[in-house]
This record gives sequence, C-alpha cells and structure tokens, in this order.
Amino acid sequence: MFWSSPSADLELMVYLLTGAFLIALGVYIFSKKIFVALFILSLLTNYVIYESISYRFAVYYDVMWLFKFTINVWPVFNFLWLAFLICNFLKIKYVKTKNK
Repeated sequence: MFWSSPSADLELMVYLLTGAFLIALGVYIFSKKIFVALFILSLLTNYVIYESISYRFAVYYDVMWLFKFTINVWPVFNFLWLAFLICNFLKIKYVKTKNK
C-alpha cells in the first residue's frame, strides 16, 4: 500500500494501469504484434496490481477474489503466455531457416 489509504492507492493504481495500457499500445503500434503487446499489457498490469493490492485494500473494496487471483493465478498465466510466445518465435524462425 503506497499511501496507507485505500482510496489513494486506487487512484495511483488507475494512473499506473493507464500507463501500462499506453506502453502496450506503443509496442503494438511499433511492432504490429498483437500477442506481444497483450503479453506486455498482462505482465505490467499484473505487476501494478500485485504491488498495489494488499489484504487491507482487498477487504476495504470487497475484492478478495482479485487479491487471490493476482497472487495465485495471474503469474502462472503470464508464464504460460511467455512459453507460447517463445514456442511461436522458434517455430517461425525454424520455418524461415527451413525454406532458405
């Protein structure tokens, strides 16, 4: 918790999530790779919420499901998505070298 006030934490979280969205949008505009941009958005959003949310925040806003999801499920989802991106990259690289 940044400011020891759940409402101030929520306001800061909204600003940081907006920044994460803009970064992911910039990645998509420059690279034209939607899956990479979505992975970066997911990773940054997970980090922002993971660092911002605490048990007190979750109880105050009655979002215990978000607290548990952010701690337990979302990191696993990001690792699986990263594995998918790596496999996809290696598959594309293999096809390009095979066709030469």
